[in-house]
Order: sequence, then structure tokens, then C-alpha cells
Amino acid sequence: MGINKAEHRKIENLPPIRLYMKDLVALEKLIKSDVNWRDGDFKIRIGHDNKTISIASFSELSKEDLPESVNDISIEIIGWNSERDIENGISMKFYHNYADYQIHALNEVWFNGKRSQLSDFFRNRKPWYSWLNATIPVLTPLLSWVAIATAIWGYRAEQIGGVIVATLLFVSVITVGWLNFKQQLFPYVRVFFLDKPNQKIGVEVITLILEIAILIATLISIVIPLMAK
Repeated sequence: MGINKAEHRKIENLPPIRLYMKDLVALEKLIKSDVNWRDGDFKIRIGHDNKTISIASFSELSKEDLPESVNDISIEIIGWNSERDIENGISMKFYHNYADYQIHALNEVWFNGKRSQLSDFFRNRKPWYSWLNATIPVLTPLLSWVAIATAIWGYRAEQIGGVIVATLLFVSVITVGWLNFKQQLFPYVRVFFLDKPNQKIGVEVITLILEIAILIATLISIVIPLMAK
């Protein structure tokens, strides 16, 4: 009868992620390394259109049956020791607006080493806008009040331009905040079943540029009339 060993276990929250097919293959290789798993102990589940696709490896994927991207994937692996006891394992979930994984092991060296490897993996695959996922919920109400205050000031000071620009700022901030909340803009999780395309200006970049331009225009609409006095 085996001796009970202390188990190390932790749930790790992941930063925003954007993965492509080569990243999924690399992630599978990383998770499987140093794990004595058996057939059926490595599982991948992909959620799409109210159905679940279950596979044993990302190499089994048929691109014809999948969309360009999804935001619902779970991965699980169980490792065994020579005494047929569960020795370690990882269960990982990417879903819509969050991503995390749970890791457990009897071996502390493996536990800490695998956590470090996974941390490096996901840190190097954050989308460029990952900082916005944390700041938009804060900036949305802040800039909304700035826009409202500017519109009121412009109306009282008979600065119609300021009122118009402040209104544009308010509408754009609310729109961006709502689209971000619905994960239609700056998505927290996006997994592509294709190779990484050539860099091009996307809707996220255009949105950010327009938002900054409107904010600058709002500030100018306040500063110029004050300097003219």
C-alpha cells in the first residue's frame, strides 16, 4: 500500500490570449512533456455552434469542419506513476472572457517547473491590446463623465464645437465599452485554427486611433477657448 504524499495544487488565471495553430501544437507538446499519460488521458474539447468537438490531439483537426476562430476550448491531461497512482495533471480552460488552468502534482519540482513553462508560454502570446482589457472598464465611466462635463461646459459657454465633440466622445466611449463587454472588440480569448497571418491594421487598431483622436479633439475644444479668453 502506497504512502500518501502531499499534493501541490493551484489554479492560475491567465492573461488575455491570442493563439494560432502553431501555438496550439506547441502548447500540446508543452503540456504532454514530462507527463506519463496513457491513451485517453489527454483530452481536447472545442465548443462551437452549441456543439462540442472532442479530439485527442490538435493534429486531428479538420479545418473544413471548424470556423476561423473560437473562444471555447478546454484541455486536460492526467499523469500516472509506476504504482498506478495519479501523479500530476493539468486542466485548462479558455472561454469567452476568461482563461485559467488548474495544475496539481505530487512532485514539487515538476509542479513549479511546469507552472513556470506555462507562464512563459502565455506571457509571450498576449495580444498587443491586453492592457486595454483591464483599463477599459475603468476608463469607460471616467471618460463618459469627462464627456458629459465637457458638453455641459460647452453649452453654457456657447461653444457648440465643444458640445459636438464631447457628444462624439461620449457615444464612442459607450460604444467601445459595450463592444468590449460583449467581447466583440479587444476579445480576451481568441483561438485561430490557421497560421498567423501577415501583420495588418485591424479593427482594434483603427478603433483605438479614432478614440484617441476624438479624445484629443475634445481636449483641444476646451483648451483653445480658454486660451482665447
